This record gives sequence, C-alpha cells and structure tokens, in this order.
Amino acid sequence: MIKVRGYSFLEAVELLAERANIQPPLFVSENVPVEKQLLLPKKNQDDQKVIAYLLGRGIDKEIIQFCLESGRVYKSAFHHNVVFVGMDEKDNPKYAALRGIGTSFIGEANGSDKNYSFSIFTEKSNDTVHLFELAIDLLS
Repeated sequence: MIKVRGYSFLEAVELLAERANIQPPLFVSENVPVEKQLLLPKKNQDDQKVIAYLLGRGIDKEIIQFCLESGRVYKSAFHHNVVFVGMDEKDNPKYAALRGIGTSFIGEANGSDKNYSFSIFTEKSNDTVHLFELAIDLLS
C-alpha cells in the first residue's frame, strides 16, 4: 500500500486495522486521578491466634484489646494473617498491612494508601512523632 498506492505508513496501518475491525488504542490522560479502593480481607470470627501471636511478641494485653476493639488489628478469614489497619482522621480504613502467623509472609491489601499506614494516636496533644518500620514495632 505504501509503494503501490503511495500511502504513508500510518495511513496504511489505519486502513488495514479498519478492514480487520481492529479498534485503535484509546489514550487516557495521565492527569486523571484514580481513587484507590481498599480491599480488606474478610475477618475471621476468632481472634485467638492473633492474640497469642501478639502476646508472644511481647505486646501488652490492654494494647491488643484496644487494637481489636477499634478494628486496627484482626485475623483474616482465608489466609489467617494478622491484618494491621491504617485509618484516616474519621477512622475509615485506608491501609492494611498483612503478616503471616507462623510464616514469613508480609504483604499489603490491594488498594492500600500508604499515606494512612497503621498508627495509634495519643489522647493528649504532643509535638513528638515516633516512626517505626512495621506495625508490630509500634505496638511493642
């Protein structure tokens, strides 16, 4: 088509694609913000393995109870991982770190926003921020 009919390369490709019923690619602007949708693992009914795991890591029972009651920590139903949930200012889940119990598994839930990693706020106003590599380090 290029040599015989004098089409440009792009014109020849477009014509052949049209005849083969191939749709040209659609381009989406990179400036379109995509809102992340956090997919939290389903909760297991029993948190006893999570409690035993955290107690074994030296975490105080009162801290464990607070985390369970506030929804910051729970056991996932399918893989039986500990789920450490990061919340926004309104206590909406935005992040989830996953840690295997008795395994070396470490991961994050799909759609996690690292701007809201696992945290615990003080009741009193404070000028100090403590940063930790992992949620378990914060708890201990």
